[in-house]
Amino acid sequence: NGTSENDVVNSATSAESAEDGIMGDLTGLRLTKIFPVPTDRDLNIEFLSMIDGKVVIEVIDLNGKVMMETMQDMRTDNNTVRLDVSRLPMATYLVKVSNGKESFTEKFVKQ
Repeated sequence: NGTSENDVVNSATSAESAEDGIMGDLTGLRLTKIFPVPTDRDLNIEFLSMIDGKVVIEVIDLNGKVMMETMQDMRTDNNTVRLDVSRLPMATYLVKVSNGKESFTEKFVKQ
């Protein structure tokens, strides 16, 4: 599809729409959504960051083994990271996004 394995897309949002987000009060890093779930190829992770910097994204199996790890730039505002998970075996995984101070973890299913 012409995209690299891990693509980052930054998009702007207004403070008003950020305050209406689905994950509660604003913090330094919070999940907006991951999709599609289940997936057989690309997993999109949308999150809001209150600061510019780097995030570490890990895909972890349910035994705690890190199956993938990548570092990505993040911008203040909404961020979308696309992970190519097509090489992972079919299973349920956790995706963890961390900026060194805060993190979130969410389950997804790889078909």
